[in-house]
Amino acid sequence: MNTLCRSMYLTFCLQELELQHSRISSISALRLERFPRLIRLGLRQNAISAIELPEQLAPILQELELYDNLISHIKGLEDFTELRSLDLSYNKIKHIKRVDHLKKVDHLYFVQNKISKIEGLEGLDSLTYLELGANRIRVCHSSRTNSRKIMLTSSSGDRRPRNTDNARTTLAWPKQDY
Repeated sequence: MNTLCRSMYLTFCLQELELQHSRISSISALRLERFPRLIRLGLRQNAISAIELPEQLAPILQELELYDNLISHIKGLEDFTELRSLDLSYNKIKHIKRVDHLKKVDHLYFVQNKISKIEGLEGLDSLTYLELGANRIRVCHSSRTNSRKIMLTSSSGDRRPRNTDNARTTLAWPKQDY
């Protein structure tokens, strides 16, 4: 197979893309629409300030890792309802917003942001793992009465549950009934 054919084949078939510590500041500049089968995208330790994913990836992208970037607002994920894992740790996020439509998400990571209130998680019935370590959590906002439990962990790199006198290993919040 010649080089051009191999390159086209790899572009079309690529399911995972990991670009760590690559000084990327714009997701749109990557032209990710070239990878129509992309299931997992890892963009750790870059300079990304906005989530600008091509809409062509919305029906297939399942894992998105934007760990250690410059993101301050969760925007641009409105059509990405197939996501199962979202990592926005080590960014500049103050509020958990615009994730309640991600019904298939089972793992959410918001470690080392500027979050003070746990909110905006209603309707995430698949969520089983929420990591919020090293934030300034003071309030768990909830307006429903039927609770469910998920794992809340500390900021330790080994992802083991925090177990201290002042924090519980599980966090209860309301389960939405349909």
